[in-house]
Amino acid sequence: KVGFYANGRTSKTISLGSYTVTEQSTIVQANNYVYIFRGPDSTPLYWDGNWNGTFTEVPATTLPDSFESIPNSNQATYYQNRLWVVKGKDGLAASDVLAFEDYDPLANEFNLNTGNSDYIVATYPFGQNSLVAFKNKSILLLQNVEGSLSDVTVTEVRIVKVQSKPKRRGASRGTR
Repeated sequence: KVGFYANGRTSKTISLGSYTVTEQSTIVQANNYVYIFRGPDSTPLYWDGNWNGTFTEVPATTLPDSFESIPNSNQATYYQNRLWVVKGKDGLAASDVLAFEDYDPLANEFNLNTGNSDYIVATYPFGQNSLVAFKNKSILLLQNVEGSLSDVTVTEVRIVKVQSKPKRRGASRGTR
């Protein structure tokens, strides 16, 4: 079961039905739906907000062959009316606007391979139209993540360590 809690209100639970969650997962609310991304080998679950209902598997896409169902994953973020789902080690799939169950891999899939052997750990919205992709050895900033996604740019964030001058030791202030 998944529990929902609000300050000062009675808690409610929704059944997972016959489905299980056996590894690290992400729960994401996308408008009136709640999704559970439960790993690379398990189809995501969703709940439609009906308190008398249960979670069910996201159905396979019924769109033309050029579209795919939203990928299995353990990490997703809702931003700019899309689900941004980690796909494999370096991929990020963006659903169509307000259509969370499928996506167009030709237009809405991004390969975030920077030449390192790192992998995407998490994504997080940033500012008005940017998404940060945290990898285990680097950080990437996706900008212009709204509308058609044709203008999305990806920039690696460089972290610069700044050291202040060390304080002189042994010098003391005397009184005159």
